[in-house]
Amino acid sequence: MKDNLRHIGLALAVDRDWGVPLFFRLYPANEHDSRVIHKILDALYEQIHSCTGDKRGVTLVFDKGNNSEDLIDRLEESRHHFIGSRSHYHHDDLCGIPLEQYHGILIEPGGGELPVYETTRELYGKLRRILITYNKATMRRKVFRLEHAMEMAPKAVSEFRRSVKHADGRFTEESLRRQAEDMLDRWHIRPFFDIEIIRSGEYFKAGIRKNHTTIGKAVKRFGKTILLTNRETLSPEEIVKVYRDRYFIENAFRITKSDHFVKMDPAFHWTDSKIRAHALTCMIALLLVKLSHRRAQKMDMTKGSNRSCMN
Repeated sequence: MKDNLRHIGLALAVDRDWGVPLFFRLYPANEHDSRVIHKILDALYEQIHSCTGDKRGVTLVFDKGNNSEDLIDRLEESRHHFIGSRSHYHHDDLCGIPLEQYHGILIEPGGGELPVYETTRELYGKLRRILITYNKATMRRKVFRLEHAMEMAPKAVSEFRRSVKHADGRFTEESLRRQAEDMLDRWHIRPFFDIEIIRSGEYFKAGIRKNHTTIGKAVKRFGKTILLTNRETLSPEEIVKVYRDRYFIENAFRITKSDHFVKMDPAFHWTDSKIRAHALTCMIALLLVKLSHRRAQKMDMTKGSNRSCMN
């Protein structure tokens, strides 16, 4: 592990029509996303307005990693809107709502229906509009991965139990527990097991059992996305479409890591000024890539649309 290198993060906003970059900032990557977005919010709005000339409110779309009471309060005080997401772990009650109470919405013409449930909950000191979407394909994929991990774990658990029997005085209950947790973390199934380490004289015994209650709750969460918003006039279809447009900003980030286009990392610089100059040249390169794609698209030289969004 290297601790002598600078780790930088990139905040980026692009337009939803062509993915053209409108705003970027660098920040220390050891800062939490919720703090970063709070600091750059005013500069982001000012830049967007100067680029578009549109003085109407902006709808900020963000993941659950950006959630904070301070951010929501600032958005409430402004004339801007937001569409965010919430962690499943805070809303077992919402994830437990039967699918029979969902209604289907059409996201894309000719596509299948997406089940959605709409309700309200008091969050951040106010009643909020909540939408829960359900993707059956995602649910099946996650269930398959969980079942596969559960099948792989028993052999490692048996080997660990045998090793615990021969543990000597250099070990403690806590150190053996950490070993068991690390073992289960390899398959991302630590929350689904109860671990008990018992000392019996000079020896230890390990009890590792499935927690079926936790497993059942996790399966109910699979395939579900919980959205919250202060956009009261938008239909559920429009809210889901705007939130899903986040993947266009992810496409822009992929381009910044491409060996063939922008290649923002590694930076090979140390001082702030040179790192900023490097980032600026990369953003100019990203701008040229997007404008080239826009021109090609208008000349019918490519297929599909390249709408994008802010993050």
